[in-house]
Amino acid sequence: MADVLATGGAPLPPALLPGDRVAVVALSSPVPEDRLDAGLAVLRGWGLEVVEARGLRGRHPDLPYLAGSDEERAAAFMSAWTDPDVGAVLVGRGGYGVPRILDLLDWDALAAAGPRTLVGFSDVTPLLHAVVARLGYAAVHGPAVTGIGDGAPASRDSVRDLLLGPAGERVVADDLEVLVVGSASGPLVGGNLALLAACPGDLLPARGAVVLLEDVDESPHRLDRALTTLLRSGWLDDAAAVVLGGFTRCGDPDVVRGLLLDRLGGLAYRWSPVPRSATTSRTSPCRSARPRTSTARSSASTSRASGGDVARGRRASPTSPRSDQLRRATSGRASPTCAPGPSSVRRGRT
Repeated sequence: MADVLATGGAPLPPALLPGDRVAVVALSSPVPEDRLDAGLAVLRGWGLEVVEARGLRGRHPDLPYLAGSDEERAAAFMSAWTDPDVGAVLVGRGGYGVPRILDLLDWDALAAAGPRTLVGFSDVTPLLHAVVARLGYAAVHGPAVTGIGDGAPASRDSVRDLLLGPAGERVVADDLEVLVVGSASGPLVGGNLALLAACPGDLLPARGAVVLLEDVDESPHRLDRALTTLLRSGWLDDAAAVVLGGFTRCGDPDVVRGLLLDRLGGLAYRWSPVPRSATTSRTSPCRSARPRTSTARSSASTSRASGGDVARGRRASPTSPRSDQLRRATSGRASPTCAPGPSSVRRGRT
């Protein structure tokens, strides 16, 4: 499912309308074409105009785990983001490759382009954090286009809701197993555990935040190493809460559960809820689309995690060029900070 990352009340960009243009990019590994086509069909079914970025169906000639060279993938993202008619950029799939392109991006040009909604997860985790920290508005941790095509209906609907849907609080999960009792609220940060541990210099602060962790295809000892790295770095020291999403194909579920309790259960002043299927399925409730960072509220007494009100920048009149709307949406924006404690992400329309 999808979630919002933001800082200090930073809004999502303006909500999309039917007929708006979205770009799909390959920033990591090659995208399976059948799953890609299924996801593109869903986006078009929502009434969106879909643009395939350069290299979306490509593959690196020498490094088959990459969809193209670092320069090609970075250029594809830059071109999609700075297109004045594009309102959202979605990744084709996860895999590996985003950390290799972060230093090739022109962040001044990205900021000048105005706000767009970025949707991705897994390998895209450090880019989500960078968009929030460097550009000052929220990003969406949610399924890639391949997951929109063949994922659970709830995950698909959560992305649509965040891109085109109304305002209001969203229940992220209501069937959580409580590991440490308590309740908390705060900005939502986090993402893929392995990427968080591998990219410490690109992370939003976790102070006062609700931290979401998930992963796939990692053995228990690698999960242990990543969690230990984050704990030793101090990144989790002042977090308000930890919410655990899916840990899919990560070995024996009982071993994974024991590992999570061993490493995180000692955070006695926090609580760590986990979906009951979290160690066996990456399509757990916490894989819904969520903006980073909205205000996330977690309550062990109700076994529920919810996102706060989702805010959006205002849309100008339909006669105005989209580039003008986007520039106005970011004018006067405060410098990006990750404020401790609760923040809210609200959606407004004109």
